[in-house]
Amino acid sequence: MLPSIQRALLTSITVIAGFTGSLAQFDSLKEALRTAQSYEESFVALQILSKRFRSIDTDSALLYANQAQELAIIEGSDDDRRIVFGLKARTFHISNEADSAETYYLKEYDLSVGLGKLTAAANCYNNIGVLYYYRSEYDKALDFYLKSVDVYEQTGKQSDVAEALNNVATVHYQLGDFHTAGDYFSQSLEKHRIERDSSGITRQLSNLGELLVIEGLYDSALVYLEEAEDISNLTGDQLHLLGTLTNKGRAYKAMEHISKSRFFFEESIELGEKMLEGADVYYSDYLNDHILDAYVELSQLLCELGENDISLGYLDKTLHLADSVGAKKYTMLALLNYSKVYEALNEHENSLSYYKQYVAAKDSIFNEERNSQIVNLQSKFNTEKKNKEIAILNQERKLQAARLQRQLLLRNGLVAFCLLIVTAGISMIYKHRQVQKTNRLLSTSREEVLSQNRKLMALDEEKNHLIGIVSHDLRGPLNRIFGLMQLIDKDPQGLSTAQSESVHLIMQSIGNLRDLVLKILDVNAIESQSIKLKLEETNPKRLVEEVISEMADPFSRKGIDVEVKYKHQHFGIIVDWHYAKLVVTNLLSNALKFSPPRTKVLIETAANREFLRFKITDQGPGISKEDIPRLFGKYQKLSARPTGGENSHGLGLSIVKKYTELMGGQVWCESIQGQGASFIVQLKKAKDNLESSTTLA
Repeated sequence: MLPSIQRALLTSITVIAGFTGSLAQFDSLKEALRTAQSYEESFVALQILSKRFRSIDTDSALLYANQAQELAIIEGSDDDRRIVFGLKARTFHISNEADSAETYYLKEYDLSVGLGKLTAAANCYNNIGVLYYYRSEYDKALDFYLKSVDVYEQTGKQSDVAEALNNVATVHYQLGDFHTAGDYFSQSLEKHRIERDSSGITRQLSNLGELLVIEGLYDSALVYLEEAEDISNLTGDQLHLLGTLTNKGRAYKAMEHISKSRFFFEESIELGEKMLEGADVYYSDYLNDHILDAYVELSQLLCELGENDISLGYLDKTLHLADSVGAKKYTMLALLNYSKVYEALNEHENSLSYYKQYVAAKDSIFNEERNSQIVNLQSKFNTEKKNKEIAILNQERKLQAARLQRQLLLRNGLVAFCLLIVTAGISMIYKHRQVQKTNRLLSTSREEVLSQNRKLMALDEEKNHLIGIVSHDLRGPLNRIFGLMQLIDKDPQGLSTAQSESVHLIMQSIGNLRDLVLKILDVNAIESQSIKLKLEETNPKRLVEEVISEMADPFSRKGIDVEVKYKHQHFGIIVDWHYAKLVVTNLLSNALKFSPPRTKVLIETAANREFLRFKITDQGPGISKEDIPRLFGKYQKLSARPTGGENSHGLGLSIVKKYTELMGGQVWCESIQGQGASFIVQLKKAKDNLESSTTLA
């Protein structure tokens, strides 16, 4: 089995080797760099130099990559910076500096995604997977291979997805999870079938056949292997046919079909040796692996058949080829098989000698793997140590800066403190003198202020007394005049039309004056805090209906209908009947003043757990945003004017607010100018409903 990650690495090495030329070529590139007239010429020369030095001198490769990066930062595009990150990543990759390689692969990935080059981005993830795969860090390798699958799928290139799935399968194969490996090989096979990629199909069929042999499913294995052989023969794909023949030999050997097993091993060896003649570096490595694999398998089979001399001949070939290409694993297997063959020939001394060589070779491989792991761990440790040292230096730098800052603050603080003490001393002296001067002035003026206050209090009491006298003295005559005018109005015989209208105007003026007197008395009572409330449970329906009945005549004269909607008529409210009636009367009077003729005023009730609300809505001009904050102040004149020429003293709403709050309630207004206004009064609700109450007002 040859995973595509191994083929990718070999291809990378081949490309690097292709870039490696003579010293004269390096000199010509350096000269081209020295004489470059533009950014583009310099950047290309640095890029090529970095690639060509990569396989022979990584320090020089990084030097040229860093120079290219400096140029790209100043003058280059994001794509140029992406290329530089790729140069550095692959150089660190070859140097086996995994952390640095991963860092730059990820930087290349970010820029590739930003530029919309998803295939290049997926390649970055794949390369990190290769990096960790050959360090035997299979968990990390698997993570990045799976990420590459996701990105390749976004490109829609099924062949790339198939190769990425193959890489995932190969990691599971190395971990001994053959079932999961088989699933991913099958997914890869399906992608290759969609793309009609005969080479990929053959490779995955052979991989699945090898897995099934390991799992002991020989018949199923042969189905895949025979299909792979047929496709290879049809397309002339001898490269993948080689591995397929070896896998068929294993399958028949396990099934004890010795002759067929021997035939396919010999066919694989013959084909491999023929292909090896004139093959390039990449194919030579691949072919040598498969030929050595077939040599070992066939030598073991011949030993079991008792054909020891022929077995020794193949072992000689195995040892010679393995030593020449540095394939220590096959050298170790050949030495073990030598020991077995000589044991079968009863040449125990030779058997023991080869077994000792086998143990030594095995120990050598183990030590190399262990040393490699130690090097990897040491590299990781050095990187972590360096990162920690950098972090410590940064922390020390921050602490030093903080210390300097504290010293500076302390020094400035001391200077400021000294200045503050001096300033405070001067200020205290000045203030002491000012206090003495002020005390003298206060002592003189205190008596004057007390005298003025006494005069003001006396004037205020006199004012309240005067208002009370005037209001009470006016109320009686006004009531008598109003009564007389009512008698004349009811019996208008002998009056002309003009005289009748004058009577109505007199009555209206007297009504306005009476209303003003009552409001002044209310304001005076509120300000003098002489109101004594008698709170009791009251029927809200009765309250509203009584007010409407008393105001029926003015509403009728203006042609305004009053509609009432009771939602909670069985609940009582805790109020003072007299003041609650004044609240509702004032709000209805306000609605009457600002309602156009022949419109409607709506009264609604609503309740929650603690309160009952009265909502009185008119169809008047509404209230502007500027007027709403001033609604409940005394003597406020608003922009909206009464629609029937009525007087507005600016006291009614202030009285409503005072009485409502005295009874533990709230009042507010909701209005959109041009769409009428709604005044909401919220009063405390009785605990029991009216049907069970015996204390109704």
